[in-house]
Amino acid sequence: TDQFDREDNFLAVGGHSLKVMSLVSKIYECFDVELPLEVIFNNAVIGKIAEFIRNNQRVHIEDIENIGEREWYEIAETQKRMLFIEKFSSVQNLCHITNQFVVKGELNEDRLNIAFNKLIERHEMLRTCFGIKDIDFVQFIKDEIDFHVSVFTCKEEEKDSVIKKFIQPYELSKAPLFRAALLKVSEGRSIFVLDFHHTIADGKSVRLVLRDLLTFYRGEDTLPKLDIRYVDYVNWFNRRIEKKKDVLEEYWKKVMKGYRKNNGLHKDFEVGDKREYRGGNLQKEISRELFDRLNELAVENRTTMFILLFAGFNILYSKYSAEEDILIGTPIQGRKNAKLENLVGMFINMLAIRSYPMMDKKFDTYLKEMKDVIVGAFSNDEYPINYLTSLLDYADSNVDSTNFFDASFSMQYIDTLPEENVDATFDYLDETNVEYENLRVVCNHYENKIYISFIYSKDLFKEDTIRQMISDYFRILEVIVENPGIKIKDISLDSRMSMDTLENFEEKDIDFQF
Repeated sequence: TDQFDREDNFLAVGGHSLKVMSLVSKIYECFDVELPLEVIFNNAVIGKIAEFIRNNQRVHIEDIENIGEREWYEIAETQKRMLFIEKFSSVQNLCHITNQFVVKGELNEDRLNIAFNKLIERHEMLRTCFGIKDIDFVQFIKDEIDFHVSVFTCKEEEKDSVIKKFIQPYELSKAPLFRAALLKVSEGRSIFVLDFHHTIADGKSVRLVLRDLLTFYRGEDTLPKLDIRYVDYVNWFNRRIEKKKDVLEEYWKKVMKGYRKNNGLHKDFEVGDKREYRGGNLQKEISRELFDRLNELAVENRTTMFILLFAGFNILYSKYSAEEDILIGTPIQGRKNAKLENLVGMFINMLAIRSYPMMDKKFDTYLKEMKDVIVGAFSNDEYPINYLTSLLDYADSNVDSTNFFDASFSMQYIDTLPEENVDATFDYLDETNVEYENLRVVCNHYENKIYISFIYSKDLFKEDTIRQMISDYFRILEVIVENPGIKIKDISLDSRMSMDTLENFEEKDIDFQF
């Protein structure tokens, strides 16, 4: 925006959570100053941020450097977690990340394959595979791989079965660990499928792959130069974590002290070991009126839309589970360094957000607590989630490290419209056929609208249960914008579930540790 001055609040003029992290990264890049998140959230006036930069000593963080060509490379903790899950799980395709796009228009198959070969040359992770050296996982980068797009012709109603047959388990010792298919379902309409093993790509990587692929397809050479590689980042990050591990560990020990995993949300079905990982996705848009009022409430409380919506979901979760000590996961991009913005790789980490939505608290009080909790977690976000689960297991906790979170909550900021090409348009197809988590709530944030997706396991929940949950969630949002000072116990829901929850609260003798 060009409509701002020194006295404006960064959050008030559109500085959402992702842009806050970009601000921190760019300020370090320009001024060698680490800007703490609490400075932004507590006093995000632009002039005050400038004053902080002037008054604070410059710091030096070891730069990410090219480590040169090697026979093999060490892996990141996030990759290691995925490999262990793959190795010890009996479920096929557990660590896949699959995206579908509706293609309107005709794609030239030869040009598409040429574009993919240029893409593979640009991004080393698309030539990466894994093996074991000295009893530990390592990664290898191949100079060249044989790749082509699979093309199918099928009817619209047959596409799901075709895709299911197409997406088979990967042999992790052989590159590539990704595949692409073009399903021609009717004249001028196709389904484009991108499937990755999660060890080589995360959600942002998929968008980067699509952007770069279409750039090459158009015959353009306008992509930003890649100064470093993913393996350079891994080498840098692993050294960095070794130095910071004790400090990070102390923070998370304090956060998780006394935590015991509860039963979580009531499940409609008990499946045990027979879970088929069938996924469902129900979505609802926040109305423009509610969007504006939520935005006003966030600005008034010096917080972001993400934190506000997260707080609302925690209240829903608390009421549905009859718990006042809850733990919800949230994924983070893990790309704080500006050099990582255009790299394909697995950067994502999960943060454990523990909060206490007690019945007698006022919502605005709880919102302030949530802001502090999330700022603290994001300030210590480099601690790998597998370190945390191991830490809790070691502490004789009853936490199951293979299924740490009963639910997760995230927000995706989508700045771009559908990808337009010379002869085709790509629209993201938001379909969920497979789901490995119990429940994921994803807020897709466009410039002036938000779509809330409840992505759930059909093995555990009925569709009607999720519909009611969405209805109750929107009820909470409407109540809090009307009365931010309302006590949590006075936020009444429409469903019978909330009545059960209130009865359960009354029956419990809860002792909370702070």
